[in-house]
Amino acid sequence: QIAVDEKSAFYTLNTHMYTRYWFNPNNSDAKQLAYKYKYWFKEDLPTRMPSVPTIGFDTAYYILKGINQYGDAFEQNIQSVDFKPYQNFTDFKRVSNWGGFVNHKVGFVHFMTSKKVNVEF
Repeated sequence: QIAVDEKSAFYTLNTHMYTRYWFNPNNSDAKQLAYKYKYWFKEDLPTRMPSVPTIGFDTAYYILKGINQYGDAFEQNIQSVDFKPYQNFTDFKRVSNWGGFVNHKVGFVHFMTSKKVNVEF
């Protein structure tokens, strides 16, 4: 989690940084997820990044949605899953015939002097 004084400096300096995850608590979808998390688990969604519950949700949702869309052909179509994550950027690639998948996606976060945050990936 970024401290308040550091975040202020990021805006002032028009900072760009790269990351594998970014959770924007001001996003309307993220607010809805945080609301549902509190309803289901009777506690606030952790705000420390990376948020482990959000990583779990994003990963599970990605896999389940992919299996729902492509069934047995999910692995062949893993790059084509129509998915909008809450925190993780996703670009899964198989590392070998015996291993699993590794996420190769990186995002760029831009703290603008206008106090807005733009995330590109």
